[in-house]
Amino acid sequence: MRYLRKRSFERDGFCILDDLARRPTTAQSFPGSNTACRKGLESIENLSCRRRSHLPSGQPPSLLMGLRMARTLVAFKNPPVVETAIGVQFANLAGRTSAHPGVYWKGYLGKEWESVADAPPLIGQFEYFGEERKWAFPGLQLTMMANPVSRLQITNAAGDRMMQVQPTGFHYNWQKRAGTYPSFRTMRAEFDSLLASFCKFAADVKLGAISPNQWEITYVDRISRGELWTTAADWHEVLPGLLPAKGGLGGSVLESVGGEWHYLIEPARGRIHVSLQSGWTAPRPDGTEILQVQTTARGPVREQSGWSLADGLELGHNAIIEAFMEMTSPQAHKAWGLEEG
Repeated sequence: MRYLRKRSFERDGFCILDDLARRPTTAQSFPGSNTACRKGLESIENLSCRRRSHLPSGQPPSLLMGLRMARTLVAFKNPPVVETAIGVQFANLAGRTSAHPGVYWKGYLGKEWESVADAPPLIGQFEYFGEERKWAFPGLQLTMMANPVSRLQITNAAGDRMMQVQPTGFHYNWQKRAGTYPSFRTMRAEFDSLLASFCKFAADVKLGAISPNQWEITYVDRISRGELWTTAADWHEVLPGLLPAKGGLGGSVLESVGGEWHYLIEPARGRIHVSLQSGWTAPRPDGTEILQVQTTARGPVREQSGWSLADGLELGHNAIIEAFMEMTSPQAHKAWGLEEG
C-alpha cells in the first residue's frame, strides 16, 4: 500500500500533522544491542510466517478477512497524504543526559542527517481497557520525568524526513515536499534501520533497558478546495463515513467543521482516533481552504504472543487503511487513483 497518513500536532515541529509506524527486527539487526533492547520486537523467522496473511495472530476471522483485504489489495496513485510518522514509546531511559542525543547524531547517523532542533518532550500516550480505564482521566495524561531532557528533532538534507528522539520514545516522520509518498513498507524499512542504530547506541553508552510499551501509527490527509469539493455542502460527498448529508441546522448553512471520533480495535487491542478540521493553509487570501483528516492507531505492547511491537504496527496499519476506505467516498477513491488487486 503506497498510502500513508499524516497527522497534525505541535509535538513534531512539522506543520500541524504527524504519524507513526515500524516493523519487527531480529537480534542480528541490532549488533551489540542488549536483550532488553530486543524485548517486544519479533524475530524475522516468526514474522515471515505471519506475513503471508499480513496479520497478527489471535484475531477474529471477520477482522482477519477485512484487514487482509485492506493490507494487500488497496493502493492509491495520488493519495492525499501530506505527512506520516512511525514510532514506538518505551520506558524512560533514566540514564540519558543532554549530551547523549548529540553523540547519537554525530556517531551513529549518516551525513544526510544534517540539521537538529530541540523541542519539548512528547507527553506519554497510553491506551487503557477494562479495569485500567478506572484509573485514567480521559483527555488528561501527565507524565513526570525525573530527567526533564528535551526531544531532539533530526532532519535530513531534503527536509522530508525527521527523527524524533527523547528518553521515552523514538519517532520517524515523513513530510511531503516533492514527488509521491514513498510507501508504508519503505518507511517501515527505514524506521527499522534507524531504530536499530538507536538501540545499538543505547547499548553502547549503557543507557539502560529499552522496553516498548506502546505502538502508534498516524496518517494526515489534506483535501483542498477545488479537488473534490467546492463548498461545505459538498464535504459529505468526500467523507460520508464522518459527515451527514444534511449539513445545516434549522435553516442555517454549514460553514466549518471540527470533531473527533474514537474507535476500539477489538478485542481491546488498541484504538483508532480520527480528527477532522476545516481551515486554511495560510492566512487569507494567500492560503488554500482545506479539509484535514488525522487518523492515529495506537495500542499496547505486552510480553505475550500476538502483542509484540511488530504485531501492533501491522494491526494498526491495516486498521487505518480499512478506516480510511470506509470514511471516504468511492468518488474520492477514483480521483486518488485507487488500485485494487
